[in-house]
Formats: sequence, C-alpha cells, structure tokens
Amino acid sequence: MQQFVFAGKKVLVLGLGLSGRSASEFLLAHQAFVHGVDRDASLLENHPEIQALKQAGLTVCVEKDFLNISEYDLLVLSPGVPFSHPLVQSAQQAYVPIMGEIELGCQIVKNR
Repeated sequence: MQQFVFAGKKVLVLGLGLSGRSASEFLLAHQAFVHGVDRDASLLENHPEIQALKQAGLTVCVEKDFLNISEYDLLVLSPGVPFSHPLVQSAQQAYVPIMGEIELGCQIVKNR
C-alpha cells in the first residue's frame, strides 16, 4: 500500500456522521492515528459503523469531553461544522492545520 502524508499523523475528525466516518476509514487505512469527536454520545456508543471503526483503531469522545487540540497534526472537519465552532477556533489558535472533508477527498483523488 502506498504511504500518504497521513501515515503516522495524529488526526482529529470533528463530526462522525456519514462523511466523518468515511474520512476516518480512509485515514485509518493510511496509517493515521485517528480520534473522532461528535456531540452525540449515543451515536458514538451505538452506531455499528463507528463500532467497526473503533475495532480498526479509531478512538472517540463526546465533543464536550475533548481536551487538547494542540497534540494533533491535523483537524478534519465534517461539512456541517462551522469555522466558528470552538474546536476549530482552538485549532487555529494552536496552529493546527484544518482540512475539510472535501479537501481530504481531493487529496485522495490526487494521490491515486
């Protein structure tokens, strides 16, 4: 498997809806250390796809319990998350690069 820039990186995925789960799956497949954050605790505990991603290495927490953005190499945003979101603001203050899922998709296509 080709190694992408994501290999070995600590990536935070903000929002674990359909696109956030897809982004997490891609990043895990390319040897990134992926942590997912969502405001819906029930989703994190009960969604079968998230459970499968956890078995593949995804770690998760509820948004309100997330602590330290500065330990991450990249923040990947789900489409519905605004730039005014507190975690996005924290990432900007900590100089953590921010990438939308659409941009992540473009990286995927570019590297094929």
